[in-house]
Amino acid sequence: MTEATNKAAAEKMNITIIEAALKEIKKIKKPYAELTESDQRSVLVELDFTIRKAIADAVVAIATDKRTAVVAGLDTVTFKDGVKATLKMGKGASVDIHNLADATGQRVLLVLLNDGKYIDGALPSTKKDQGALFDKSRAGGGKKNLRTKRSGGRK
Repeated sequence: MTEATNKAAAEKMNITIIEAALKEIKKIKKPYAELTESDQRSVLVELDFTIRKAIADAVVAIATDKRTAVVAGLDTVTFKDGVKATLKMGKGASVDIHNLADATGQRVLLVLLNDGKYIDGALPSTKKDQGALFDKSRAGGGKKNLRTKRSGGRK
């Protein structure tokens, strides 16, 4: 792996995370601490999805080290007359998928990503919703009288 590949992957991941954070910041209309628990969870889920994808993309970039790569799921492995591995890709798979067909009969390099070890973990907890600090339904607009007696002071 080259230093340039690592640096490029880190920079791309950094930009993706900053863009995701900015997108969420622009969507919310009040400070995060004032959001309902449901709204906080929504922000965290959206950020979690984007950040996990950014990390997975960085792992792929570093693992492939500027080689042509096609990301796929390993569907089956059969041990008979050697080892046969079957890969599975969705219809919207990588644009380089035609390179896989072109490589038929050639040697290929399989890299087991195991990107889950970099992205596993729970979301941060959200703050439970709590009612207003003062009951605004009472007379006086919800303000409390905060005067206290002075003890041992001047009269």
